[in-house]
Amino acid sequence: MGIGSNGSRRATQGLKRLVLRQPKRFGPRMLELNRHDATRLWHITTDLASKHGLLLP
Repeated sequence: MGIGSNGSRRATQGLKRLVLRQPKRFGPRMLELNRHDATRLWHITTDLASKHGLLLP
């Protein structure tokens, strides 16, 4: 079987009917953290940013 054989045509037709799902979209949302955990998260975030040459406000 070469290119354009019945097998490859069936595969192509199958792909034409394939329905792709929409990707999940993540937006900003409030984190439910207590003051201590929020402070720890901020320190971790700023430390990682500084290691990559970024300065957070």
